Amino acid sequence: MGRFLTGVILGLLLLYCGKAAATLETIAHQALPEAPMVLSYATQPVNHFNKTLAQAQQQQVAWSHDPKLISQQYAGASFELVKSKAYQGQVITYSVRPPKLGHPQLLLILALDKKAGNWELHKARLSWRCSKDDFFSTKHCKANAIDSTEP
Repeated sequence: MGRFLTGVILGLLLLYCGKAAATLETIAHQALPEAPMVLSYATQPVNHFNKTLAQAQQQQVAWSHDPKLISQQYAGASFELVKSKAYQGQVITYSVRPPKLGHPQLLLILALDKKAGNWELHKARLSWRCSKDDFFSTKHCKANAIDSTEP
């Protein structure tokens, strides 16, 4: 399952009704009032981003040398970084995007490694929360089960 998942499991898992459910440590953020439970996530592509990251590091672009800024660069402006922690030589970041009209709240978990002095995005995982759920997962949200914080 890889080093990322092992780290997440060791630091974040709890067993719930016979299924593995990952919980984040306390995240003080309006979009996530309580520590969320993550039942499943979708792996996101990292190869193209890693090429861009390598070029930026070679050109000494400021964001490319800070794991938090790298995470924000990958996630984009609509996500907010809510937690970052070092674990077994990796930096794990958690970013959220509030629910938008017709779209669920998103949670993006990134694992970054430093190799030969340069950062590389090792894994990217995306999960979402339908409005009536207390957990993040990859389940399909019904149109009427998505809250909106925007008019």
